[in-house]
Amino acid sequence: MDDELRPDLLPEAIHPVTGYVAPAPLRRGGRRLGAAGDRDELGPALVATPLVTVGRWRCPTDSPIFADSGPARGHLFVFPRTSVWIQHEGGPKFVADPTVVTYYNAGQRYRRSALSPAGDHGEWFAVAPDALAEALLPLDPAAADRGARLFPFSHGPSDRRSYAEQRAVFEHARHAAVPDLLGVEETVFDLLQRVAGLAYGGRSGGAASTARDRELAEAARAILARHFAAALSLRGLAAATATSPFHLARVFKRVTGATLHGHRT
Repeated sequence: MDDELRPDLLPEAIHPVTGYVAPAPLRRGGRRLGAAGDRDELGPALVATPLVTVGRWRCPTDSPIFADSGPARGHLFVFPRTSVWIQHEGGPKFVADPTVVTYYNAGQRYRRSALSPAGDHGEWFAVAPDALAEALLPLDPAAADRGARLFPFSHGPSDRRSYAEQRAVFEHARHAAVPDLLGVEETVFDLLQRVAGLAYGGRSGGAASTARDRELAEAARAILARHFAAALSLRGLAAATATSPFHLARVFKRVTGATLHGHRT
């Protein structure tokens, strides 16, 4: 297990918004880690911003926390890499494997039992509660009334595009010397809307663009044109255009057919 994360042995700091941050320097195999080049080894968090966090989970079956790793400390959706039984407290047991996405609200308790001898491997994406609530609202108007229980389901289907996209953003977060935070944030939001739509039964929540949408998209394009070489963030762009990060990302793609990151590139 020298190249795998032992989450039961590694301390981590908690992000005040998403519930996760990149961990403090850790010990593995008798040597201290912490340099940027070791980010792929550290886990569980690889990239963290005030809006989203990208991380990996590697829990062997012999870990003392394999069956019960405690309550989820943030709102997150997970792409499993191995097969494992998952049961949310009060809910039915289900198989989590690469064909599904699993969902956790902050504070959700759950248990797992082994299916694959490799244990429970997966990549997870945490989203700040306010951004998550806004992302779910077009799909589920009741989301705003559920308090902390924003995800109403424990799991839902994945698809080839979503799986490939999450692998790409994870590998970027894992290997890039300086991750593109705007691209990471926007990709996570795009993933969230797509897989949540699948979980809700295919409702897209889409709508035709309006004059206000086009004005917002043009304002964002103007900022990108002036500052295309700057290390822009989705939250910074949203603040500059007096809107929310999720709304800006959604409207820009609806109006232009491209992501903010893609347009800038």
